[in-house]
Amino acid sequence: MLKALKENGFKTAVISNCFSEECLYVGDGGSDELKAAKEVGMNPVQATWYLQEGLNQPTGSMQEFRQAKEPMDIARISGKI
Repeated sequence: MLKALKENGFKTAVISNCFSEECLYVGDGGSDELKAAKEVGMNPVQATWYLQEGLNQPTGSMQEFRQAKEPMDIARISGKI
């Protein structure tokens, strides 16, 4: 996924305390970070590739956010692939 994003001209970084300018925020939603990202103007996407039926997980699929069912979905959601 990271290679495909780079090949398509995206700058990538691992950041914290980020700004919302042209930011695609990817998280699992377990700490309400997707809601917070949306509130400050970021474009939140829930990473759901880790979710498994029958396991006690902090969150399930959150339909109010775009879903990335596999890492390469991030590149597709970005609109470049």
